[in-house]
Amino acid sequence: MLSLFVDDGLIIGKDEKRIYRLLKEISKEFQITYSEKVQDKLTYLGMEIKVDKDGIFVNQPRYTEKILRRMKLEQCNPASTPIEQGMITKKTDFKNDEALPAKNNYREAIGSLLYLATIS
Repeated sequence: MLSLFVDDGLIIGKDEKRIYRLLKEISKEFQITYSEKVQDKLTYLGMEIKVDKDGIFVNQPRYTEKILRRMKLEQCNPASTPIEQGMITKKTDFKNDEALPAKNNYREAIGSLLYLATIS
């Protein structure tokens, strides 16, 4: 099976020799570079794809790390929820209740995370 998306492609098959023959034929007409499967993982469009007996798993660690660096969040600790479960706040507790400035990284971060979740 051959999949193409703009300038990125993916070839999947059972016979490795036939795949390399196809790559050789394609390289006669087009300038191509390719990477091989490493530790049962393929890379396509920046996504790591792993296929095993349990299914197909897709993740994007490089894009995720790029988002964290751009937002300066590399050193943040993960949390399962943004606030403690059952926490109740009162209006008097809000200290930063003014509108966000027009240029705010929050919107960019949310957009990047939505893209990451949709693509992966």
